[in-house]
Amino acid sequence: MGLFGKRKNINDYIEEARKTPGSLVADVRQPLEYQAGHIPGSVNIPLTDVPYAMDRFGSDPDRPIYLYCLTGPRAQQAAAMLRQMGYGQVQAIGGIRQWKGAIEK
Repeated sequence: MGLFGKRKNINDYIEEARKTPGSLVADVRQPLEYQAGHIPGSVNIPLTDVPYAMDRFGSDPDRPIYLYCLTGPRAQQAAAMLRQMGYGQVQAIGGIRQWKGAIEK
């Protein structure tokens, strides 16, 4: 929950990520979805690649990682995988459909 009981959404989390040194924002959609439009500054690590992408997430288990997809479920799955891999600061932040900021192609 955020301020005054308001739940954080993808817009709040991206703002938080941009203020957090060393954080990573990852789009876990497929490459074609990512290329069609993504949040500026995010990296594409498809859900199917998450278990094999430790080099992309980094070796620090406390690195803040923010994950998004189209509507949220793939981000939730990726977050669960990363937690099982030992990452402790993982946040599934929802879907790009709720994003109100700029889109990069």
